[in-house]
Amino acid sequence: MDRLAEVADLINQAEEGNSTACFELGNVLHDCGDPQSAIEYYRKGISIDNNIDCTCALAEAYYEGDGVEQDSEKADSLYEGIMDRLTLLASENDESALLGLAFFYQNSPKYFDLDKAYGYFAQCFEITKNPVAGQMMIDIEEFKQLKNQNPTKPPNVKKRRDYRGLKAVFKVIGICIAIPLIALFYIGKFFVTILLAFLGGGSSGYSSPSGSGSYSSQDSGSGYKSMGKGKLVQEGMHRYIETSSGKRISIMDYDTYSGTAKDYDGNSYKIEGGGIEYR
Repeated sequence: MDRLAEVADLINQAEEGNSTACFELGNVLHDCGDPQSAIEYYRKGISIDNNIDCTCALAEAYYEGDGVEQDSEKADSLYEGIMDRLTLLASENDESALLGLAFFYQNSPKYFDLDKAYGYFAQCFEITKNPVAGQMMIDIEEFKQLKNQNPTKPPNVKKRRDYRGLKAVFKVIGICIAIPLIALFYIGKFFVTILLAFLGGGSSGYSSPSGSGSYSSQDSGSGYKSMGKGKLVQEGMHRYIETSSGKRISIMDYDTYSGTAKDYDGNSYKIEGGGIEYR
């Protein structure tokens, strides 16, 4: 399925009441520079089944004033509701809730508590043997050791969007082209359908054009695909890849010798000569 078809499928799922699709489509719109439309889909996802990822996204938007007027009270109210729900699920040893609380306490600028984060990672690893939880325990221990060696330096914890469970794999350039194309396609299909119905011609028989507006990258021959220019950034205990477009990809391990890294979803990246490749 090409990028255009993936976005079209997300739109259809969101309109049919899929709250996860609302969250992912909101992220796509936000990355394409339309935070106001992203907020609409986050709210739609909340209205469907109180989707926790959409709630996190809306809370962050209010906290940062991103797409809405900044309102710390609304943000705090949403954050507290999220914490109450996750804490209840975590008491039942729910794996996703344990990881969610751990990342929340690790990355939240207001509720930052590294001891609580470590505790939830440890509980998750003990019960489920989740490899991400195990790696994060190691990272926190290393961070604490570095902090003890330099106690006057405050922890530099970077807030990241990843904690909301972002799973979209779309390339920003391709998505920004795809969304207006999809809108034009559906508008055209609507008017053609009405015209044919009026003339007695039945269904228009239209289907999504194959490959229009899709994004592809050049295979480097090594199994990796180019993502363009970028760099590896280390901020405190948090490591991430930053692309030339400003996108940040959190990674959990990096091999200095080979220049390769892996993110929390298992994707591999190679950093070489100022460029980034992935597979």
